[in-house]
Amino acid sequence: MSADIPSSRPLISIITVTRNAARDLPGCLDSVAAQTDVPYEHWVVDGGSTDGTLELLASRNDPRIRWISEPDRGIYDAMNKAVRLARGQWIYFLGSDDRMRADALRSMASFFLKPVDHLLRRRLDDEAQHPLCG
Repeated sequence: MSADIPSSRPLISIITVTRNAARDLPGCLDSVAAQTDVPYEHWVVDGGSTDGTLELLASRNDPRIRWISEPDRGIYDAMNKAVRLARGQWIYFLGSDDRMRADALRSMASFFLKPVDHLLRRRLDDEAQHPLCG
């Protein structure tokens, strides 16, 4: 476990919405499965694929991958379904044709778990250097 990530790390819900994504989805799923040191769930909300996407999802033997397939009213409807299903304290949207770096979740967690005063101080320093600020 990385020293800069507390042991009480929040669950991250990764959301991927799909429809007929059998060609691209394996790389997406593999890149998420490569994440280490950070607890996550990966929700795949499928809009009724007919190209083998469902068989691909059913063949994955990873309890962190959760999925549903049903007709929806478009990508934002599918995203909203996933947000309602997600249990994580943080949500990350990932396209079915996108890939995560192997340390992506660890990097995000270490940044967002820094004390708020550190983040605020950095923001104030950035504003002080901005040409429109005092």
